[in-house]
Amino acid sequence: MNVCLMVHSKTGTTLKFGKQIAAALEKEGHTVAFIELMTDQPVSINVQGKPNTFHITNLPPENDFDLFLIGSPVWGGQPTPVALETVAQIKGLEGKKFLPFVTQGFPFSSLGGKQSLAKLSKYAKEKNAVILEGVSIGRMFKNLDTEIEKGIRKILAVLKQ
Repeated sequence: MNVCLMVHSKTGTTLKFGKQIAAALEKEGHTVAFIELMTDQPVSINVQGKPNTFHITNLPPENDFDLFLIGSPVWGGQPTPVALETVAQIKGLEGKKFLPFVTQGFPFSSLGGKQSLAKLSKYAKEKNAVILEGVSIGRMFKNLDTEIEKGIRKILAVLKQ
């Protein structure tokens, strides 16, 4: 498959997860375009929960991707504004597979991970993407490398269905 894997990361955890997903997909024979999403200025969220104004500077080019993956940390129980805006702006999602993945500090996906996956999936579904089950991993009280390995196994299993 021709895969577009996009990641927004502030601390590097989601970036690490994304890079390891890309390596696993390539090992399985897929072609992966890896994009670390960048903005024209740092993105923050104010006390009302609204992000500052920003523009994504490296959206993926229109291409014949079979699968889109997007990774985001969980900020305040939600995916980052950068991840959401990326899904809103991506061209070529219609009829294509879409799989979100998120990282969070909390150990349980019910504390923001599930909600973030659902929100990213909702944005993609509005663009008529074929939604695949996403993956959420937590860091607190867990070994990050082990959680990443489990997450990758789950992604590969979903793609084989």
